[in-house]
Parts: sequence; C-alpha cells; structure tokens
Amino acid sequence: MGKGNLEKLIVPGYGEDYLMNCPQCKGYKAVNIHLISIKVYRGTDATTINEKGIFVESIPNPSPGRRGARIEIEYNCEQEGHHGIIALQFHKGEVFIQHEELAKTAEGGLLNLLDDIWRD
Repeated sequence: MGKGNLEKLIVPGYGEDYLMNCPQCKGYKAVNIHLISIKVYRGTDATTINEKGIFVESIPNPSPGRRGARIEIEYNCEQEGHHGIIALQFHKGEVFIQHEELAKTAEGGLLNLLDDIWRD
C-alpha cells in the first residue's frame, strides 16, 4: 500500500458536497471514477458488495496486526484507466487511509461499465 496522491483525494464539488478524486491522476479534478466493489472486513469475515450482489466469506483482515474493521473501496478511473483500492483501517481509535495501485486498465478506459456496483 502506498500513499499515491491521497492529499488530493477529496476536492470541492458542488455546493457543500465534496468529490472523490482519483489518487493516481496528476490533475486537480480527476473526479470521474467508478466504484467497482466495497469490501468490509470484521474479525475473520469479509462482506463484499459488487455488481453481482452481496457476499460474505471467511477471510482474515489483510492489514498488519489484523485488529479493527477495514473498509476497501475498489475504483476505476475514466481519465487514465487507473485502477486501485482506497482502504480505511480502524485501529485503536484512529482511522488510517491507505491506497493500493492495481493493474491499470486500457488507456483512458474502464474495466467494463457493467463492473460498477450500480449503474442505471
């Protein structure tokens, strides 16, 4: 897990809302990202939500120490085809934000539009 560009992860959006920026893009407003999956680790179980539904499986928390809940958001970026995971790891009253780069998708393309958690 690396920091990527986490200092620019949240950017001003519309009104009082903020937008999540692609942490791998160099630009200030690389906000066209798609949520591919969300995985929540609690104890020895992980719940995954993706385009196929909701799944629970026995998987140990991958974080060092394996203590506290962990939330992983898998994303894909429209601009450059970046693909990665943003993780929120709880440990002793603190929430750590981590980033992991995954294999890049086709230049400027998505994995597959149907891979979004929800798309209407």
